[in-house]
Amino acid sequence: MKTDWSLLRIALSSALLLLPFWTSAQIISPLRQELFYKKIIISYDILGLAPNQRMEVNIYCSDDGFKKQLTSVSGNGVGPNVAGNGEKTIVWDVLKDRKSLVGAFSFRLNAVVLDADPTLAAARSIPTVMTDSDKKTAAYQEISGTLSSYINEGKNVARVFSQINESVFEDPRVTKKINDANSKYNEVYEKLNRNRIAYEKLVLQYWNHDAHTAVQSMNDYALDLHRLNILSLNDALHTVNQINTEQISGRKDEKEAREKSLRTIQHHSAELEKKLNELELRYTRTVSMLEHK
Repeated sequence: MKTDWSLLRIALSSALLLLPFWTSAQIISPLRQELFYKKIIISYDILGLAPNQRMEVNIYCSDDGFKKQLTSVSGNGVGPNVAGNGEKTIVWDVLKDRKSLVGAFSFRLNAVVLDADPTLAAARSIPTVMTDSDKKTAAYQEISGTLSSYINEGKNVARVFSQINESVFEDPRVTKKINDANSKYNEVYEKLNRNRIAYEKLVLQYWNHDAHTAVQSMNDYALDLHRLNILSLNDALHTVNQINTEQISGRKDEKEAREKSLRTIQHHSAELEKKLNELELRYTRTVSMLEHK
């Protein structure tokens, strides 16, 4: 029977079956899904997994009451050696496991934390259990590390843009340097933007309301400077690229576009540097709060 994909409705379960019985916020974030042709892509984030640990992850679907694990799956988020924190992906080739799949359904993960070395884990056959103190430490390291990287890469972007002058219209090495800085910054920005809610939930769980408010405010400030300054700098860089590729032509139009883009870059790179210094102060105060509570 051919699957009627036009009738497919995905109602993703937020309930996760974890062994040992941890809550989802402690290791695995709520699942996300999307339908891609005849496959379903399921993604989630791992937070708090230690470097010397891996996870054995199996996935089940509600259409059979979560009885049999799905086998036609691939990606870095499933199998016996899921390692490292961050985003994980599972791709389910639906029609290899099912003749049809129509209606609303949900997924569930069964995840066991084990030693990183599979031979040691097999010998022990006992899941590694993290204490609440271990989980709090791992959460602190993940949150503080992400914000520290965001500040450092943001400062690098501000520094590179602040050095821009008329040579940006002549020397392709200048734009390459900017693009390299932007690429590194965007990677950590995407991580912060994607994980900020999970981070704030962890703070509320392991610290207190004051710490949660401080982290929430810090995240808001970090993402606001991205929207107000980083994006404005990139818009000006886009204008530079238009000039360099002769999409803006005519002596008067080009002159005005050059002057405007350089003014924008000068203004927003200076503003960005000030805001990053302020963010660093907030980061220092917030990290101190997390360290001592």
